[in-house]
Amino acid sequence: TSNGNTSVGMYVEGGGGYQLGLLWGGWGSNRWRYLSSFVPAISSWYFMAATVQANGSTPIAHLWTGVGGALVDEIAGVTYAKTGGSTPQTPNVTAGPLLLGTDAAGYTLSGSYAGLLVYNRVLSATECQALYRTLKTKMSERGIVVQ
Repeated sequence: TSNGNTSVGMYVEGGGGYQLGLLWGGWGSNRWRYLSSFVPAISSWYFMAATVQANGSTPIAHLWTGVGGALVDEIAGVTYAKTGGSTPQTPNVTAGPLLLGTDAAGYTLSGSYAGLLVYNRVLSATECQALYRTLKTKMSERGIVVQ
């Protein structure tokens, strides 16, 4: 359900300045989240990679974003925080289907993407860096600047 702990996503927090974050529990509901201070610029292309590893009640998460040619973990040092209610703290990602570009409540992606990769394991920072460099090169060959 969109208000349980099976909805996990990368999102932009609209109410506080449009920061990029990772959340569990569904949009518009009580949830757990990592909320960065990074605000993506409209009409810019970014490399973004989210990795999440189980770790008891607090997942180990990274939100890698290409900014000005460097790969930055936008949630490094950010506290895993509850926004209210009784949403379970640990995501249950096996309880629901994988939805890309939308969530169970019907909110959809309003953006464009050049590629989407899904892995069955957590990628290392080095692997994310290699993917970032490859995407920047391939997009540059097409005349598109990736941050």
